Formats: sequence, structure tokens, C-alpha cells
Amino acid sequence: MYENVGPILAAHFRRTRFASNSLYTDPVSAFITALLPIVQEKVDGLLNVVSNEPQFLSTFILLLIKFDDSIRKQFKYDGGDSKNGWKGLTWEALDSWFDRWLDVEKEFALGRYEDIVAAPDGGRIDYDSTGIGRTKPTYGALKVTGLLGNVTKLYQSLYRFSWKLRFLIDIQLAILDRYHNRLRDSLDAYQAITSTVGRTLHGVTREQQAALEGTGGLESLCKVYGSADHIISTLHDWSNDLVSPLGPQFFAI
Repeated sequence: MYENVGPILAAHFRRTRFASNSLYTDPVSAFITALLPIVQEKVDGLLNVVSNEPQFLSTFILLLIKFDDSIRKQFKYDGGDSKNGWKGLTWEALDSWFDRWLDVEKEFALGRYEDIVAAPDGGRIDYDSTGIGRTKPTYGALKVTGLLGNVTKLYQSLYRFSWKLRFLIDIQLAILDRYHNRLRDSLDAYQAITSTVGRTLHGVTREQQAALEGTGGLESLCKVYGSADHIISTLHDWSNDLVSPLGPQFFAI
């Protein structure tokens, strides 16, 4: 196409206002542009079919995002906008289906969070996660930051900032808020059990008292502190990502 069609297009649009527009002078871009309406029609039809199937809808949107990225990278397709680039088929699809997709991804993410905190190893300290001289987070804290990172991957290729912000607020902030409250509840429970006033007001079982004897109390505090410190340091590391508006100060307990 470049060898045979390219010279024809270049000659035809020479000295016109379309001479610098790749949609008219680049044969591959012109071919892609001609086919995109057909693909868009197919996408619209498939979305109507999978919209009530959460798993299929989630997978389809992710595949559509990958398709757009491959068109941009493999064929250098910019949709005729060399400055901002091609918005992609995903832009058109999410114009109508974003709220539904966000609800699906939020349900999946919060469900995954509940599985993490309910796991038997969620409250255990991972002593091998960091080097000497660093605090040690729990397995749960490590999995929570992994979940946040996976959510970022979902929306980082989206072209509309408001959509990215919705993922940040509706999902990532919700997860951090829940985990923050969980750590604070653990700290409050420790203070209630170890203080005279707390034991008087709340009552303490023998099992609770025994769990905090010896190094048990120190280990309980280390779990809270190490997990919070891990979240804060991770937010610092992500300072250039969209999760950064939360700031590490959000998680100070």
C-alpha cells in the first residue's frame, strides 16, 4: 500500500489543506479509517449483548482498550490528530457504557478486597517482604497495594481524565478508606484491651488478654504500623501516577 497507493494519495492531496493530514496522505491510516465505522458498529452490537454479563463486559472493555493501543502503536495511527492522538473505539463505547463498566469493576475490586482481609494469612507479617532496617507489612497490606496497582492498570490507557478520576475516587479511594478503618479499628482494639479504662468499659476475655502478653502486644502494634508504613511508602512510589492525589498523608494513623 505504501509503494503503490502512497504516491497516488500524495499527488492527489498535494497543495490542499489535507496534505499534512495522515488520514488522507498515509494509505494505511486511510484504510484503517475506512474500516473503523464497521468495527464500531460491531462493538456497539456486542456491548448490548454482554452488558448484563459482568465478567464478559469487563473482559470485552479490556480487550477493546488493547485493540486501540495496538492500532496506535503498530500502525502509528493518530486519527488525523497528530497533537492529541486517536481517541479510540473505547472512547465511543464508554461514552454510553462507562457507568456500567465502572460499577462492574468496583464490584470486582471490592469483592477482591474482602477476600484479602478475610484470608487466613491477611493479618500475618511477611518478614521476607523488605530488607534489613525496614518495617514489615502484613500479607494483607501487600495484597491491597497489589489490588490498587491492578485497578490503575485498568484505567491508565483511558483518554478522558474524568473517567480516570472516577476510578480513583470510586474504587481506589474506597479500598484505601476501608483498609485505613480496618487498621484504625485494630489500633483502637489494642488500646482498649491494654488500658485500664478500656478493659473496664469494654471487657476483655482471657483469650484477648493472653494474646497480648509477652511479645504479642508488640507484634500486634507492628502489624498495624508496618502495614500503614507500607501503604504510605507505596503511595510515595506512585507519586507520578493517578493514585498520587490521595497523598501519603491520607493514610497517616
